[in-house]
Amino acid sequence: MAADDRGRTYTREQLALRAARTALGLSQPAFARLLQTPVGTVRDWEQGRFPPPGSALLVARLAVEHPEVLRPYAAAS
Repeated sequence: MAADDRGRTYTREQLALRAARTALGLSQPAFARLLQTPVGTVRDWEQGRFPPPGSALLVARLAVEHPEVLRPYAAAS
């Protein structure tokens, strides 16, 4: 877990999803469309209410390491 300036801690999964959205330049609703999941689910994952499935984490990893691969799909969603 990582902490921010306010002392709040974040899981690796939360940070991975936020990093993926940032790498793709997407809002939560746009990222949810890319993943074909409700935006509320993405919010729950990013806020640590529920852990994201492995498939979402794989997409997040691809978005961070190779955003150029996912950008066409993000633009189409």
